[in-house]
Amino acid sequence: MKERTALFDNAKAILIWLVVFGHLIDLVCASDSGDGIRYLFLVIWSFHMPAFIFLAGLFDHRRDAFPKGRVLYFVIVGLVLKIVNMLVLLVFPDVEADPFLFGDKNFPWFMFVLAAFVAMAYGLEKVGSELRQRGLLGDSVTSGYSPASGSKSGANGSEMTVNGTPAADRVYWGWVFAIVLAVSLAVGFLPWVGDVLYLSRIFVLFPVYVMGYMLQPADVVRVVERPAVRFAGAFGFVGMLAIFWVKLDLMYHLRPLFTGRNAYSAWGLAHGGPWLRLAAYAVSALMVFGFLCLVPRKESYLSRIGQGSLSVYVFHYYVIFLLDGLDIIDALATQRLRTMLPTFALIATVEVLVFSGKWLSDRLTKPITSYK
Repeated sequence: MKERTALFDNAKAILIWLVVFGHLIDLVCASDSGDGIRYLFLVIWSFHMPAFIFLAGLFDHRRDAFPKGRVLYFVIVGLVLKIVNMLVLLVFPDVEADPFLFGDKNFPWFMFVLAAFVAMAYGLEKVGSELRQRGLLGDSVTSGYSPASGSKSGANGSEMTVNGTPAADRVYWGWVFAIVLAVSLAVGFLPWVGDVLYLSRIFVLFPVYVMGYMLQPADVVRVVERPAVRFAGAFGFVGMLAIFWVKLDLMYHLRPLFTGRNAYSAWGLAHGGPWLRLAAYAVSALMVFGFLCLVPRKESYLSRIGQGSLSVYVFHYYVIFLLDGLDIIDALATQRLRTMLPTFALIATVEVLVFSGKWLSDRLTKPITSYK
């Protein structure tokens, strides 16, 4: 079993709280266009899911066989969530539980996107392996995954920044990243690439996953533990928070790009869409990096919560559905921010503490950890 790193568990604990809190804010964002709500929405959406996807790629690894068990698990969980959402609509017809089976804007998207990313990473690894065997990537040893260390390493036991030799695979995965980034910019011009089959999110967010896949967890820890780097990252993070507030109206135009959904034309961004998407990537990268520099590095109760982040994600929205269906969210939306936001924060905290419990999270994540 791989040794866990407190930095990443702590990061996931904070991120999953932001997910729950952000979803609560999202329900009132349409009705409340005040600067406070828009600012919080923009800040949270700028980095919380890119950070999760980056971490998912960071802890993925090369496999000798197609990871059908892992892919199937994510798909089944996503389908179960969709079915439950349909049942929710029977009880609360007015809640935003999108029932469309082949794509939606609701929270099950993450499961299907993870399934796609794991499958796509495996396919790209096979392509890279074939190129190595043909000598098209230069002389290299066979890359592999070390179960004992939990790191991406070569056959000689040396640590690798990418799944293979530094010289060959860095070039290969550098080209892969460039290509998937170009594809993510290009698909924005296709109006039919949107929520259906989650194609837009798959293409747009895959570069973030690849960026994590190219790195090792140990490399990231070593970098963010340097005092100068932590200071720079924290300065960049706080600086972006200030820019978000000072230039709120301008930065809010990036909001639809942070979600990874829909074509440029759907948001009125047909002309400058690719440049704005690149800007959104840059902002997210800076925010994720700064966030990791600020996350506590020591093991604590926060680490245990982070280990149960998946179960929180799976179950949290059903409490929100209940609150929304009972018109509690609408009642809170009429209150002042100093009442509504602390209440939302309390709800998010209770949900995270309950759903991250060891009994529940272990039963949900055990199938994943059993698949290599």
